[in-house]
Amino acid sequence: MMKFYSVFFALFLMVFNLPVYAESVQIKHHDVMLNGVLTLAKGKSLANESLIVMVHGTLGHAQMDTLSTLQATLNDHDFNVLSINLSLGQNDRALQLYPCEQTHTHRHTDALEEINAWLQWAKAQNAGNIVLLGHSRGGNQAAWFVSQNEVPQVTALVLLAPMTRVNVTLTETQQALLTKAKQLVNDDKANELLSKIAFLYCPETQATAATFVSYYEPVPEMHTPYLLPSIKIPTLVISGSEDNISVNLANEMAALTAQFSHIVHHDIMGADHFFRDLYADDVVEIMNGFLNR
Repeated sequence: MMKFYSVFFALFLMVFNLPVYAESVQIKHHDVMLNGVLTLAKGKSLANESLIVMVHGTLGHAQMDTLSTLQATLNDHDFNVLSINLSLGQNDRALQLYPCEQTHTHRHTDALEEINAWLQWAKAQNAGNIVLLGHSRGGNQAAWFVSQNEVPQVTALVLLAPMTRVNVTLTETQQALLTKAKQLVNDDKANELLSKIAFLYCPETQATAATFVSYYEPVPEMHTPYLLPSIKIPTLVISGSEDNISVNLANEMAALTAQFSHIVHHDIMGADHFFRDLYADDVVEIMNGFLNR
């Protein structure tokens, strides 16, 4: 399936006159096969060239609309891009939204290890400097990783509408489930299933107790602005003025950029959480200026 997708994607790029080389990439992480899509700008190679590594959002995949459009636009501006597909607990996960009928066994912080696995792969391929880019929840996961790990090869961080948790209050049902799940984890029953529950974007599904705790326990690290002061590398945060998911992001960034010179923020007027259509051009223009300053 991945080989078919790679050929299809390459043909798509040719039809729309996008001068890049595209291929699917697989790496082994523990006992799980991870998938990614690598595209090289015209005349570029992976070795000794800079690389943008992209992380998708909640229950998404490496080629969801926001990322595939952004990837093609970045290639058109001479950037090599690797868009990674988080496993979400599945081996060889397809490039598609996580199916709600599938049991959720993944954890929010699983992404940190998988990001590192891809960075080590890029290092083994002799890639040059790496820019880590995350969208939405992937932005939080990318920031969380960089806040805890110093990887010399990662020279910049770009966060596109990263996840915020300001004024997030659990419903009575969610709070009851969280209390139950935390008790199960404390009783060494982390893998016990919570069935017929609403979880993330799934109206009815099932998830392990440990999974539910990982996504719903209100730890401060889930609020991306909280992580930024501990990050030392140049960091660009891009928000959309019409974003109703990563709420209050622009307001919080104003205080951070005033205090930390390595943090830059741009708010794109009219853009929502997904930066569709021509807003992708705005994102890349801002990134280009940030990375080449």
